[in-house]
Amino acid sequence: MNEQEFALRIKQELDLGSHRLPASVQSRLQAARLQALDRKPARVGVLSLAGIGRLVEEHAREWLAPVVSAVALSLMMVAGSHLTATQRAVENEEIDSALLSDDLPIDAYLDRGFVAWLKRDSQG
Repeated sequence: MNEQEFALRIKQELDLGSHRLPASVQSRLQAARLQALDRKPARVGVLSLAGIGRLVEEHAREWLAPVVSAVALSLMMVAGSHLTATQRAVENEEIDSALLSDDLPIDAYLDRGFVAWLKRDSQG
């Protein structure tokens, strides 16, 4: 006897026994039964794979999460590196533009005395 047959036999016995109960008890049982059914969560159907697809899905979950995490981390690192390189290029471009638009020759900026004079002159 499996579970379904056993449950069916219990239900039949309870149905037979409930007919012998007074009407007030039967109505209270009916109300309790309805209340219990209202509290029962609704079953929601879920799509899933069958056969070999199901087997692959179950085993793939074990290794797929770490692989996805590693790929996401790698993409974030590449994006950060690209952003840093882009910012450096923009900064270098600004410095080059300032140097090219100035009247002083580039050798003046390489002279330590000139840099010290610029600092001293900008403070005063």
